[in-house]
Amino acid sequence: MKIQLSILSFFVFTHFGCSLFSEENNLEESYIITISSSSISASNREPILITVTIENTLENTISWGSGSSSCQLSALVRINKNDFQLPINRYCVTDMVNWELNPGQTRSESWNWVGEYDDGSLIDTLGIGNYSIYGTAGDWISKFPVEVEIIE
Repeated sequence: MKIQLSILSFFVFTHFGCSLFSEENNLEESYIITISSSSISASNREPILITVTIENTLENTISWGSGSSSCQLSALVRINKNDFQLPINRYCVTDMVNWELNPGQTRSESWNWVGEYDDGSLIDTLGIGNYSIYGTAGDWISKFPVEVEIIE
C-alpha cells in the first residue's frame, strides 16, 4: 500500500501544479507563475505596481481553487523564512467561480502596493530593507521572487 500511495503522490506532485520550472532537469511544467514590479523600491509615498501572471503549460485544464472571478491571484512577502500575504486594495466581484485556465491560457492581475503586509491580525508596514515578493495562485507560489527595497 505504501508503494501505491507514493507513486500516486509523485504523479499528483509532478503533474498537477506542484512542479515549477527547473532548468537543471527540464521537467514538464504544469504552470508558471511570474511576478513583476514597476520599480525596485517602494514606500508609503510612492506605491509600485505589482503584476502576477499564471500560465497553463499543460494540454489539460488546471485549477487552483475558487472564489471571486476578478481576484484570483495574489502575492506574499517572505520575512525571516515566514510568508505573509500582501494586502491588496482592489474591488473583487462577489461571484463564486472555479479558478482555472485552459491549455495555453494566461491570466494576469495588477495592483498598487505601498510596502505593507498582513501579519494575520493587522496590516503592518515593512521596515526599511530588501524583501522577496512572490506571486501566488491559491496555494501555488512562484519559484522566483521580485526583489523590492522599502526605502522609508
